[in-house]
Amino acid sequence: MAKPEKAVRQHDQYKRQMKLLEFYLTGRIRQLNHIAEKQPAESVACEMAASELQTILNSVLPQMMEVKP
Repeated sequence: MAKPEKAVRQHDQYKRQMKLLEFYLTGRIRQLNHIAEKQPAESVACEMAASELQTILNSVLPQMMEVKP
């Protein structure tokens, strides 16, 4: 099997990194929501942080996925 070109490999690596970032952000959001449920005193801070991560997930990440390195 032929080895893919360097640009193709870099693009595939970039896509994998974006997918990992998406998984990381969703995991952190779930973690913050869980903390907010278990510790009511921290709920406001957790909700603010989760909201910021959700903004990144919904607006920044799709734009980053459109970019081709």
